[in-house]
Amino acid sequence: MRFREGVSFTIPGDAGYMVYERNDGSGVRHLCVSSYNKLGLAFELLIDVFQLDGAPVTPIDILGRSILSAGRRAVTVNSEGIELAGLSGFDVTMQGVPYDRQAPMTDMRAVFLTNLRTGILFTLVERQHRPAEHVEALDSILATLSLAADDGGNA
Repeated sequence: MRFREGVSFTIPGDAGYMVYERNDGSGVRHLCVSSYNKLGLAFELLIDVFQLDGAPVTPIDILGRSILSAGRRAVTVNSEGIELAGLSGFDVTMQGVPYDRQAPMTDMRAVFLTNLRTGILFTLVERQHRPAEHVEALDSILATLSLAADDGGNA
């Protein structure tokens, strides 16, 4: 899948994921990948690609505000630096942090990567507690990530 700013990645075609775009409560448009099962929505992965100097409010700002507004309810489950596809960033998993006015069932994982011009934010919001499955789903997408020199096409 080719997305904004020349970003491309693969979504497994046989996994039964739904792929769509939606606006959140702040008006930011996300590419979304979600998984449903007999219990309903298992997880939603929001993918944002943006120019770091191109907008007054970016998805990383919104994530930061969510973490700050969570206050003492926020708990870091895991946090580390990450290097992927020639990009550097962070990979953090949290509990108690609301996203787009919704509280995840348990964990929310955010992976932010940048080349200092373009930012790519993957936000995995659990609706059902299956962290191993959800980590595997996000990791399989991250493993195929690439950033092209051109500005690419649309999803």
